[in-house]
Amino acid sequence: MKSFWLSIGLFIALIMQGKAQVLIGQITDEEGRAIEGATIYIRETMQGTVADENGNFRIHLAAGDYSLEISALGYEKQLIEWEITEKEASLSVRLKPIRYMLKEVRVIGKGEDPAYYIMRNAIARAPYHRRKVKEYFSEVYSRGNFRIDNLPRILKWGKTGREVFDTIKGKTLLMESVMDIKFQSPNRYKRNILAFNTTIPEEIGPEKALNVVTSSIYDPDILGILSPLSPGAFSSYKFRLEDSYREGERMINKIEVQSKIKNNRLWNGWIYIADEEWCVVGFDFSYNVKGFSAQMQVGFNEIAAAIFLPTSYNIAIGMDMMGLEGEAKYFSSVKYKELQIDTIQLTLATEDTSIRKRAVSKKEQKIRHKIQELSEKEDLTNRQAYELARLSQRLQEWPLSDSVSPYQIPLRRLKDSVTVDTMVTKRDSLYWQKIRTVPLLEEEIKSYEGRDSLRKFMEKVFGPPDTVPNKADMIFSKIMLGDTFALDNRKRVGLEVGGLWEIFPQYNVVDGLWIGQNVQLHIYMNKGKKISFGPSLYYGTARKTLLWKMNANWLYAPMSRGQWELDFGEMSEDYGHAGEGALFENSIS
Repeated sequence: MKSFWLSIGLFIALIMQGKAQVLIGQITDEEGRAIEGATIYIRETMQGTVADENGNFRIHLAAGDYSLEISALGYEKQLIEWEITEKEASLSVRLKPIRYMLKEVRVIGKGEDPAYYIMRNAIARAPYHRRKVKEYFSEVYSRGNFRIDNLPRILKWGKTGREVFDTIKGKTLLMESVMDIKFQSPNRYKRNILAFNTTIPEEIGPEKALNVVTSSIYDPDILGILSPLSPGAFSSYKFRLEDSYREGERMINKIEVQSKIKNNRLWNGWIYIADEEWCVVGFDFSYNVKGFSAQMQVGFNEIAAAIFLPTSYNIAIGMDMMGLEGEAKYFSSVKYKELQIDTIQLTLATEDTSIRKRAVSKKEQKIRHKIQELSEKEDLTNRQAYELARLSQRLQEWPLSDSVSPYQIPLRRLKDSVTVDTMVTKRDSLYWQKIRTVPLLEEEIKSYEGRDSLRKFMEKVFGPPDTVPNKADMIFSKIMLGDTFALDNRKRVGLEVGGLWEIFPQYNVVDGLWIGQNVQLHIYMNKGKKISFGPSLYYGTARKTLLWKMNANWLYAPMSRGQWELDFGEMSEDYGHAGEGALFENSIS
């Protein structure tokens, strides 16, 4: 049962001084409709929060004067000066739709959409924006809730299965957490979980606290999906300049992002980029595969001069596949406590290297000169944009090997360490009431009220939850689901075996039941490259024949998903491409 709840928890994660006063408010449009996902940013405290589905928010602040930035994608930003004096102050804000001015945008005389000019500059400077923040220290409040409307029939078998389903059907379950995050450029995150609370019947540990805030739009991928600002994005995405508008002295471009091919690792939606600075000021992306959908809105604010960082996250997830139906919502509010800018990054395009206090080689001088030369061009080509991104990254991570491919920036793995405060699960209701930036919804309040009775029911049915996975469970999991076994001490060669789960992978009316196995040998190389090859061999009980395939795959460009693949053999395939989910459900049925 533990694996079941852990799977559900991962599902919602795919796709969380002075005398304190309370500022509560609601954000609506001109017609009074709530604006879900609107961002409220307090300049003095560098704190952001997000409005819930009813447009509501709440922030605890010390008495004093504050400047509030109220914004939402598609609406004009409002700046409100507000004095906090009473114990509880209320604020109601109505946002106006943005008045766009696309006709004033310069059109490039190439017969292409102006979005490509903007995106070339944004892609070229993505490494610069990723690295110009040297360090920051932030406090993050996250909350995710989900509801299960249906389960696969196999999980509803028998009296116990029906009782469990009837107990959880339509009920809201949630997790919420508070964590401190210490970021150090380029890719190191240290998370300290300060508080964690959940109404899931079997405990998911605090280390599972939702951590989407450790992703960046300037990284090659966002939550495992290719970023539109990654090197090689033009081969996977097409762009269209939908609108432009002024926000103070800046021109903001709203660009539609569309995937060129049907791929489950590509986004669709909109990205907002500031002219001339070529930095992201917000995005609204969606992700859809058969039976699964996710939408992620991220609000940015100017934390320091020309430094835009995420201050709010709003994510909605829906699932309807293999009999599992449900939906989830997640949001996160970020408060920046410390911020350190890398002054070296702010002088990338100059020849002045005195601040490095070291001898500069002729090769580095040549790279700096090339960066300056490309930066001064008004209209970059796709090739020049990729080249500028590569050179900027190389200079920032100097020295790098000369073996770096012209269009491949080395893939840096995220270094994420987690510690848990001793008081993490002992915070009282007063603490949570103070720390929450969005009030609990009615169904979330009911979820907390019914938590104890739901857990008692689950313990009665399945017994007390396991606190530590035992060795027998781990061995059983490997036998059932398979595993990859290292064949050398350096773990550069691995053998992947499918496990019992893959012995009977599917059933169809043509072949009958498949009985067999697949094996893959993986050779792991530098910079994320990998070579894999191995056979799949099955026996079809209806056709009474062997089904076999030999596969060879070379992942030579991890950043742009560049790979070479060769398959040969004799296998059956669904002509309608129904997908693995449908084949599995058909086999169970």
